[in-house]
Amino acid sequence: MLVLISSILVCLSFIPYIIQTIQGKVRPVRVSWGVWAITMWVSTLAQGNLHSAETYWFVFLDTLGVTIVFLLSLRYGVGGKSRSDLLCLTLSLISIVCWLLTSDARFGIYLNMLADGIAAVPFILHALARPHEENGWTFAIFAAGGILSLFSNSNWAFDVVVFPVYIIILNALLALIVLRKNRKLL
Repeated sequence: MLVLISSILVCLSFIPYIIQTIQGKVRPVRVSWGVWAITMWVSTLAQGNLHSAETYWFVFLDTLGVTIVFLLSLRYGVGGKSRSDLLCLTLSLISIVCWLLTSDARFGIYLNMLADGIAAVPFILHALARPHEENGWTFAIFAAGGILSLFSNSNWAFDVVVFPVYIIILNALLALIVLRKNRKLL
């Protein structure tokens, strides 16, 4: 039951972000969403190799949502050409290539977390400078869905739960940055 609820929350978390992006109210950061799409696809494959159906569906649905936002960012987004954007993109891609060269699912998850975290930097800089161009509630809802997905998991091996825990922490942090900066929270 928790798997179903977390899956619904993941899907619901992207709906306002996608609508507000098309309306021009939200401006996704191209580098962040692009790298997140790549890392999420790699993580989806890695989670599948670790045989954890509960966390797999959470990660897979997140991957679909992130990919849609990235595709929308190509038309409605911002950034992608600054030095810091290109540095974050390069570092993220290096970690992805390292994973592909090792073909080790566990190592891939750790490298993906590194790439994903680096990709968050342009988003955080944008959210701090222009918080009105982001929707923090998307990230808050997603973090809540991640918590439910985590507790629905029957396999508590570190390699299986580390990525969902990382996703929960990152999304909670992104939500707090945007919502607090917008004075909608705290």
